Amino acid sequence: MKRLLRFPPELKRLIYSYVDYDTKTKISLDRYPEVLDKAYLYQCMPITQLQTLYFNIVINKLSESVSSKRRAVKEYITEMFPSYVVYKYTDENGDECDTKTIHPLLNTINMLKGNPTVNSKTKGECIVKAILCFKTMKTDDKKIDAFFRKMAYHIIMSTVWHVKKKKVAKLEKEQLKEMLQQEKLKEIEYEKQLVNEQKERKRRKVEYQKLHDKMSTKLSSMYKKSIIMPIKYKIKVVKL
Repeated sequence: MKRLLRFPPELKRLIYSYVDYDTKTKISLDRYPEVLDKAYLYQCMPITQLQTLYFNIVINKLSESVSSKRRAVKEYITEMFPSYVVYKYTDENGDECDTKTIHPLLNTINMLKGNPTVNSKTKGECIVKAILCFKTMKTDDKKIDAFFRKMAYHIIMSTVWHVKKKKVAKLEKEQLKEMLQQEKLKEIEYEKQLVNEQKERKRRKVEYQKLHDKMSTKLSSMYKKSIIMPIKYKIKVVKL
């Protein structure tokens, strides 16, 4: 299996085309065992998405709408099974009797095509149950068994694909959120820088004004002193 994973995608697809669905199912479960964890599925997808996924990969594959409120198992599926199964038994009088009923596995398919109950308690149980049913159901008809394994494989891979898609979308959302947060932080930082620059300009202006006032006062004081400085004259009287 590890060697197979190292092959190029084209070669893997070519090899897989010759692999039967029973083997494909086993390989896919070995690679993605988490699809059998109902809590994991519930964690990856909300209830509405689990219901939609089950409808698309199980209900829609097994049945078709025959009225607004009723769905029937698709004809090509029912044709694979005998029209009815005869059970013979001996009654209390010792007489041999028989009863006719539909194939029991058709009852299982009828059950699986119904709308499941998905809530916080059942979680992803409906998908896990469908995988296990189609993985383990077995008859004497190879065609029916191949159909069951094919259904199991497609349910597994469709679930894996949807989970991956959900994770990618979540990752992209988180990356976008982080990017927006980074942009917001840059804007905040830029605004802070502008505010600090404005404060610095205001501080310098105030300092300049103080220095200007101080110098003006000092110069004014010096000028006043030079003005009020007394001038002394000496008068000498000369006799003629």
